[in-house]
Amino acid sequence: MSQLPGFVSSFKGTFVGIWFTALKVIPWAEVIAAAPAITKGARKLFKRVEEAAPVPPAPVVSAPSAPLAAVTPVPGPTLAQVKALEHALSQVHEQQQAVAALVDSLAAQNGRIVEAIDVLRMRVRLLAWASAVLAVGLCGALGWLTWGLAR
Repeated sequence: MSQLPGFVSSFKGTFVGIWFTALKVIPWAEVIAAAPAITKGARKLFKRVEEAAPVPPAPVVSAPSAPLAAVTPVPGPTLAQVKALEHALSQVHEQQQAVAALVDSLAAQNGRIVEAIDVLRMRVRLLAWASAVLAVGLCGALGWLTWGLAR
């Protein structure tokens, strides 16, 4: 494993060091570039789940037309089992809608984070240029002052 630079080497093996290494390894440019596509996909998923047809009710079984003695019993689920399965299916459908809503809200939040990162990146660039201009100005002022005192 490579040595971590400077002060970070003291964090090696600690919780902070693990997070620092993880954040350093993540390709943030690719994550930020993929965020709009992820948001669009999540919104499509949410719309698809919302538009999905509700679970159709189970068909009502009418009384058999043939006498009961002529019908051979076929093993199958009882009415209570069918009702339990219908209830479980409706719960799964509700959970699916809740998960889709959560994915949509997370995608929207991810979009806002990407926008904030873009703003912060521009501010850092502006501060870097301002710092460079101030550094050049300071060097010029020190040079002028030194040149003036040397005369």
